[in-house]
Amino acid sequence: WAFIINISDENDRQESFVKIIHLFQEQLSLSSMPFLHMGYGRMYDNIFDLTYSYREALETLKFRLYAESPSSETLESIDSAMHIPDTKLKDSLMEAIRTGSPEEASQHCRAVFTDIELQNLTVEQAFSIASGITNAALELLISLEIDTSSYTSSDYYKKIDNAESISQLSVCTEEFVVSAAGNIQLFNRKHSSTIVKRLLEYINSHLGED
Repeated sequence: WAFIINISDENDRQESFVKIIHLFQEQLSLSSMPFLHMGYGRMYDNIFDLTYSYREALETLKFRLYAESPSSETLESIDSAMHIPDTKLKDSLMEAIRTGSPEEASQHCRAVFTDIELQNLTVEQAFSIASGITNAALELLISLEIDTSSYTSSDYYKKIDNAESISQLSVCTEEFVVSAAGNIQLFNRKHSSTIVKRLLEYINSHLGED
């Protein structure tokens, strides 16, 4: 099940959210159904960002499946459960890499790790996020058939593995994504005529379908 909750109270949105969750618990009798878990996404002001909140709720649920869930949710337990990486920021970062924009990739990467610190995530959680970002960037390079030997043989992964703080993870992850975006930028320049040709072919073949 997925519930979309609209909270108009700007002053105590989190407290209002806890009250609604308590109501759900009473209606669903969560205390008598220990197998039923609840995951929460962040609160977004724009309805078009609901997809991010849904994905975050799934991520929260994944973690809570392996943790001991409280019999009754509190402000603290929900706040703790919602300490998850910002999906919207991560998507923006991947889009910057995908389009070959090193400067934007750098900015979005810093924003991701700033959010990680604001969420009070642990170094282990930050490591998981950093690994996910670098792996996704590497997959992009492989999908474009860009030579990745310099990445697999470089010390990028060693730096991430040896990082002892979130700031260190931030630095080495930023170095990785900027390099990846730079390589994609070079690829796009070399293959710009091919990209335009494929785009025109796609437009012509799908013109009038709608």
